Amino acid sequence: MNSSPDPLNLTGSFPSSGDGFETTLYKELLNRIDTPDEAFSYLVSQLKAFYNLQEVVLWRYSAPFLQNEHRILYHYSSIRLTAGVEIALNCLIDLSYGIHQVELWPAGQNQAAYCLSDLNCATCLVVPLIFNKKRVGGLLLGGNIGGDTPLNLGMLADLFAPLFSNMLKIEDQRCVIEQNCIETKETLRLSRERMAYALEAVNEAIWDYTFKTHLNEVEVYWSDEYYALLGYQPGELPATLDTWRSLVHPDDLPRAEQMLHACLYQNNDVYRLETRLRKKDGSYLWVMEQGKVVLRQTPGIFARLIGTYRDISVEKESRDLLLKLYRLSAELSHSRSFENCLDLCLDAAMDLPGMDMGAIYYCSAEHRALDLIVSRNLSEKLMIQLSHFDVDSFPYQWAQSGAPVYGSMNEINIPYPSDTFLDNFKMIAIIPVKIDGRLVASLNVSSYSVEKLSDSLRSFLESIAQQIGNAVARFNVEKALRESEERLRALINATPDIVCFKDGAGRWLEANEADLQLFQLQKVDYRGKTDLELAESTPFYRQAFIACVQSDELAWQKRSLSINEEHIPTPQGGDRIFEIIKVPIWNEDGSRKGLVVLGRDVTARKQSEQEIRLLNAELEQRVTERTTQLEVYNHEIESFSYSISHDLRTPLRSLNGYSQILQEEYAPILDAQGQFYLKRIQIASKRMAQLIDDLLTLTSLVRSEMEIGVVDLSKLAYSIINELNHKIPGRHVSITVETPILVRGDRALLRKMMECFLDNAWKYTLECEQAHIEIGVTHQQGEQVGFIKDNGLGFDMQYAGKLFKPFERLHSISDFEGTGIGLALVQRIVQRHGGRVWAQSEPKQGSTFYFTLPFIDSSNK
Repeated sequence: MNSSPDPLNLTGSFPSSGDGFETTLYKELLNRIDTPDEAFSYLVSQLKAFYNLQEVVLWRYSAPFLQNEHRILYHYSSIRLTAGVEIALNCLIDLSYGIHQVELWPAGQNQAAYCLSDLNCATCLVVPLIFNKKRVGGLLLGGNIGGDTPLNLGMLADLFAPLFSNMLKIEDQRCVIEQNCIETKETLRLSRERMAYALEAVNEAIWDYTFKTHLNEVEVYWSDEYYALLGYQPGELPATLDTWRSLVHPDDLPRAEQMLHACLYQNNDVYRLETRLRKKDGSYLWVMEQGKVVLRQTPGIFARLIGTYRDISVEKESRDLLLKLYRLSAELSHSRSFENCLDLCLDAAMDLPGMDMGAIYYCSAEHRALDLIVSRNLSEKLMIQLSHFDVDSFPYQWAQSGAPVYGSMNEINIPYPSDTFLDNFKMIAIIPVKIDGRLVASLNVSSYSVEKLSDSLRSFLESIAQQIGNAVARFNVEKALRESEERLRALINATPDIVCFKDGAGRWLEANEADLQLFQLQKVDYRGKTDLELAESTPFYRQAFIACVQSDELAWQKRSLSINEEHIPTPQGGDRIFEIIKVPIWNEDGSRKGLVVLGRDVTARKQSEQEIRLLNAELEQRVTERTTQLEVYNHEIESFSYSISHDLRTPLRSLNGYSQILQEEYAPILDAQGQFYLKRIQIASKRMAQLIDDLLTLTSLVRSEMEIGVVDLSKLAYSIINELNHKIPGRHVSITVETPILVRGDRALLRKMMECFLDNAWKYTLECEQAHIEIGVTHQQGEQVGFIKDNGLGFDMQYAGKLFKPFERLHSISDFEGTGIGLALVQRIVQRHGGRVWAQSEPKQGSTFYFTLPFIDSSNK
């Protein structure tokens, strides 16, 4: 491709005047501007003939450009050349707005498999057509250019560019018109199709009345849907206005003709009426008849009305039933009686066409049975048969688990004896009523004539059943509320405290018997009166009521619970003191709503408090005196202990000393009897010394200070057992000790306690061949109890009272050593730790000593 400027010097300018070939051709084309195809064909043929060209191609550029690739939309030439141009577009992309010579088409050769010579063209020129500075198309001229007739290409470009642009606009407009026509036809087809489907979907029929001369001459058209709506075949009824009058219900005909007259003579353009039309079977159908005046007072036509019929039977029935439900709800809202609510519900159900018998059963939670409450048209015999269904009956069991059913006895499939009066009904409706899944009632209606109920009528009956459920729920709530109020009133009246409720203005609303008795208001109409108004009716309590007003105001100002004392005079003389609690209640907007007043007679308590204060003062005096006596007693004990320690031990030591001298110096001269007496004196003196020591120990327990800490009784037991084994070596005693046994107490005292326990157990198991001692902790009645158990001699429980008394012994001193003070010490030690000690035993079956102490759980030590 050569992109240099016009090498053949063939360009020229279009002359301003003259009748050259180009000008003649242009004028001729102006006459063909309305037929672009013919104009294009004519242009191509004339150019070929005049300039002796083999091929001429006109093409149009589309806008916008897509990736700089021009698409040929119109072409008028041989198919081969057109294909070559389409394929060679990539060679034409970079053409400027000038005229160029095409010397080589590489794309044409490569892709179309032919070259320029195959087109019988020595040279091809490309002439862009520019209009308003936009490339609108182009001319491709092929042949032996440069022959006898020179080409004025500039003139061609300037001349044909606007002409070509206008022809293309005409072509585009024609295409647009054709497309719009196609789209309009398609839209019209779709619109008619949609209308047909819509009419079929809404089940509407079309009517068309054309009045020629008033009402005397009329053309009537009814669509096939109109005939089908009334049960006729199309054309089975004559399409006349008289036929229409015969089909309209007599009660509705005057309104229908009045509406038609208004459209014809009163310039009313809209026809709309709900009416009843007679069907072929004689029944009537509710329809919505609506239309419009589409022509009025035109040549040959007085008026034309077009409209539709729509079946509104179900809608009409639903609206009527809904209106009945609204009325029923309104009546129920004003009803104050449970029985009256049920009467209203059953009347609404029986108001349906064809209903002959009805009943409502109530199921109480206590009796679990269906009991007839209200009925309609039941004979006395039937009322006896159908008055009660217990829990085992078929109606009760079905109602408990089933859903609403409608039909004859054969259809509803409820086990029931055949050949009864129920077989005569064509339809029985049974709707159970449940609240939170619990059967509370049942609505039953039946008909001798109606075989089937519409969905609207079923829904209506089930809505009535819901209203029955609401009535039962309200009845249950009101019953529970009444019972609650009665219980509350009984409780308030039973309490000796005064209870009073006031409104935000201080007017009395309610008071219990105690309050009325206090102010002697049993015969006074107190409700709605203030304290000041009551003060005028009971002058004796005037000051008390005035004080109430003041304390009420303080409670309101405090805005929270207030407690104060009020003094109420009594006719017998004196005052009674009441502790008054006042609780203010507020509305959401912050205004005063009410006041709760509670009062308790605390006169006796006040007197008791005064007596207690006096007793406390007296007790403090007694404690002081007792403390003084105790100090004296402790001093005497100290003196006694000192006397025992010194005054008794001195002669005892002398006795021991002289008996020792007698044994050492005079033993040879003493006979056997003397030796025996001397031995008895020494033993008695030792026992006396032991008694003195034990007595001192016992008295010291009363006076000693306790050092409290955690003590392990198990470790103390093992230590004491080791000491006992050293005293009597070779003796084998089986010991079982639970570990650890932790208590909180004084270590020295607890060790003394364990020594006394183990000494006893060790001593009284001497005669056992296999002695055993067990130490541990058990639980008795939710309490931790320590024990020391042995299998020793035991004792008779009738003597158990002597065990813990000082110097009391259950066995002779010749059999077992001891002073009888050990268990007395144990009791004192346990008591000082806040515990108690006791024993269980049988002769020759061992003994168990139990004790309580402040035990510590070993897991929390």
